[in-house]
Amino acid sequence: AKLHLREAKLLVEKNILKDDGLILIDDVRNPAMLLKNVTTNKLGKSKYAIPYLLENGYEIVEDEYQVILKKTANN
Repeated sequence: AKLHLREAKLLVEKNILKDDGLILIDDVRNPAMLLKNVTTNKLGKSKYAIPYLLENGYEIVEDEYQVILKKTANN
């Protein structure tokens, strides 16, 4: 989860993606972690990165086992 956050920060701080660029984060909702009571967080390894990206000019396009986010214009 911390590695995902570091990578998300690089995307934002270095302005790596163009407007309307897409990010796919895989294995967001891994039911094994919930079933084994390892965590109650439903965002799994992206529990820090997705909120950070949403706060910094990205929007969710698809939200399933994988999450696709799109960089909005002017960010």
